[in-house]
Amino acid sequence: MNWMRICWSIVDEDLFIEEKIYTENEGLVEFIDQDTYLVEEQNSGILWVIRNDTVIYKDIFRSQHEGHHHLPNWTRIVSE
Repeated sequence: MNWMRICWSIVDEDLFIEEKIYTENEGLVEFIDQDTYLVEEQNSGILWVIRNDTVIYKDIFRSQHEGHHHLPNWTRIVSE
């Protein structure tokens, strides 16, 4: 139980509610730096970048098939 308390936290809950950022399963949040993070909505295929409580990027992981999207499957930020 202590492990769960340490590992799970809420990030910008008000912004997530306002922007309707949600996924049923397998989504993730990955911090780029202390002010910026990536959010992946697994089910809808939407990728977000948020800096200081402001959405600076939002796009869908498009498919070549019109009306469909790919599942991002745990997107990662790779830096040199």
